[in-house]
Amino acid sequence: MDPLQGEGIYYAILSGQLAAQAINQSIEKDLLPSESYQTSIHLHISENLKWALPFSRFVFRFTKLAYEALKTYPELAHFYLQVLEGKENYQGFVSKMKARIGDLLKGRWSEKIRKAIARV
Repeated sequence: MDPLQGEGIYYAILSGQLAAQAINQSIEKDLLPSESYQTSIHLHISENLKWALPFSRFVFRFTKLAYEALKTYPELAHFYLQVLEGKENYQGFVSKMKARIGDLLKGRWSEKIRKAIARV
Protein backbone atom coordinates (compact mmCIF):
# COMPACT_ATOMS: atom_id res chain seq x y z
CA MET A 1 0.00 0.00 0.00
CA ASP A 2 1.26 3.45 -0.87
CA PRO A 3 1.72 5.30 2.44
CA LEU A 4 1.07 8.72 0.92
CA GLN A 5 -2.24 7.91 -0.75
CA GLY A 6 -3.35 4.78 1.07
CA GLU A 7 -3.84 3.13 -2.31
CA GLY A 8 -2.91 -0.49 -2.93
CA ILE A 9 -4.65 -1.66 -6.11
CA TYR A 10 -1.77 -0.51 -8.33
CA TYR A 11 0.72 -2.58 -6.33
CA ALA A 12 -1.61 -5.59 -6.25
CA ILE A 13 -1.93 -5.53 -10.04
CA LEU A 14 1.79 -4.98 -10.48
CA SER A 15 2.49 -7.88 -8.13
CA GLY A 16 0.25 -10.12 -10.23
CA GLN A 17 2.02 -9.03 -13.41
CA LEU A 18 5.40 -9.72 -11.82
CA ALA A 19 4.20 -13.15 -10.70
CA ALA A 20 3.08 -13.97 -14.26
CA GLN A 21 6.46 -12.82 -15.61
CA ALA A 22 8.25 -14.96 -13.03
CA ILE A 23 6.22 -18.01 -14.03
CA ASN A 24 6.96 -17.40 -17.72
CA GLN A 25 10.67 -17.00 -17.00
CA SER A 26 10.72 -20.14 -14.89
CA ILE A 27 9.26 -22.15 -17.77
CA GLU A 28 11.64 -20.63 -20.33
CA LYS A 29 14.80 -20.85 -18.20
CA ASP A 30 13.96 -23.78 -15.90
CA LEU A 31 14.22 -21.63 -12.73
CA LEU A 32 12.15 -21.44 -9.58
CA PRO A 33 9.52 -18.74 -10.08
CA SER A 34 9.73 -17.66 -6.43
CA GLU A 35 13.32 -16.43 -6.81
CA SER A 36 12.55 -14.32 -9.85
CA TYR A 37 9.35 -13.05 -8.27
CA GLN A 38 11.05 -11.97 -5.02
CA THR A 39 13.76 -10.15 -6.94
CA SER A 40 11.17 -8.35 -9.06
CA ILE A 41 9.06 -7.41 -6.03
CA HIS A 42 12.11 -5.96 -4.33
CA LEU A 43 13.17 -3.99 -7.40
CA HIS A 44 9.77 -2.72 -8.57
CA ILE A 45 7.73 -2.39 -5.40
CA SER A 46 9.76 -2.53 -2.17
CA GLU A 47 12.43 -0.08 -3.30
CA ASN A 48 9.79 2.39 -4.44
CA LEU A 49 7.79 2.16 -1.23
CA LYS A 50 11.00 2.52 0.79
CA TRP A 51 11.15 6.09 -0.55
CA ALA A 52 7.40 6.69 -0.27
CA LEU A 53 7.17 6.07 3.49
CA PRO A 54 9.57 8.77 4.77
CA PHE A 55 8.29 11.16 2.11
CA SER A 56 4.69 10.62 3.25
CA ARG A 57 5.73 11.30 6.84
CA PHE A 58 7.32 14.57 5.71
CA VAL A 59 4.23 15.60 3.72
CA PHE A 60 1.84 14.85 6.58
CA ARG A 61 4.06 16.72 9.03
CA PHE A 62 4.65 19.75 6.77
CA THR A 63 1.45 19.83 4.72
CA LYS A 64 1.54 23.59 4.03
CA LEU A 65 5.15 23.44 2.85
CA ALA A 66 4.43 20.48 0.55
CA TYR A 67 1.36 22.29 -0.81
CA GLU A 68 3.36 25.48 -1.43
CA ALA A 69 6.05 23.51 -3.25
CA LEU A 70 3.45 21.87 -5.53
CA LYS A 71 1.69 25.20 -6.10
CA THR A 72 4.91 27.08 -6.84
CA TYR A 73 6.42 24.33 -9.02
CA PRO A 74 3.64 22.79 -11.14
CA GLU A 75 6.15 20.46 -12.81
CA LEU A 76 6.28 18.60 -9.48
CA ALA A 77 2.57 17.82 -9.72
CA HIS A 78 3.11 16.51 -13.25
CA PHE A 79 6.05 14.40 -12.10
CA TYR A 80 3.97 13.04 -9.20
CA LEU A 81 1.26 12.01 -11.66
CA GLN A 82 3.94 10.05 -13.49
CA VAL A 83 4.77 8.29 -10.21
CA LEU A 84 1.10 7.39 -9.82
CA GLU A 85 1.05 6.05 -13.39
CA GLY A 86 4.12 3.90 -12.70
CA LYS A 87 6.22 5.80 -15.23
CA GLU A 88 8.51 7.28 -12.56
CA ASN A 89 9.48 6.27 -9.04
CA TYR A 90 9.37 7.91 -5.64
CA GLN A 91 13.14 8.19 -5.42
CA GLY A 92 13.24 10.54 -8.40
CA PHE A 93 10.22 12.46 -7.16
CA VAL A 94 11.67 12.90 -3.66
CA SER A 95 14.93 14.23 -5.13
CA LYS A 96 13.07 16.79 -7.22
CA MET A 97 10.84 17.76 -4.30
CA LYS A 98 13.82 18.26 -1.97
CA ALA A 99 15.50 20.55 -4.49
CA ARG A 100 12.34 22.62 -4.98
CA ILE A 101 11.69 22.92 -1.24
CA GLY A 102 15.27 24.13 -0.86
CA ASP A 103 14.64 26.74 -3.57
CA LEU A 104 11.32 27.71 -2.01
CA LEU A 105 12.81 28.24 1.46
CA LYS A 106 15.96 29.94 0.13
CA GLY A 107 18.09 28.71 3.00
CA ARG A 108 15.56 29.51 5.76
CA TRP A 109 15.41 25.94 7.04
CA SER A 110 14.07 25.43 10.52
CA GLU A 111 15.69 22.69 12.57
CA LYS A 112 12.48 20.61 12.36
CA ILE A 113 12.43 20.79 8.56
CA ARG A 114 16.16 20.14 8.30
CA LYS A 115 15.85 16.95 10.38
CA ALA A 116 12.72 15.77 8.57
CA ILE A 117 14.14 16.33 5.09
CA ALA A 118 17.33 14.46 6.09
CA ARG A 119 15.20 11.35 6.76
CA VAL A 120 13.58 11.49 3.33
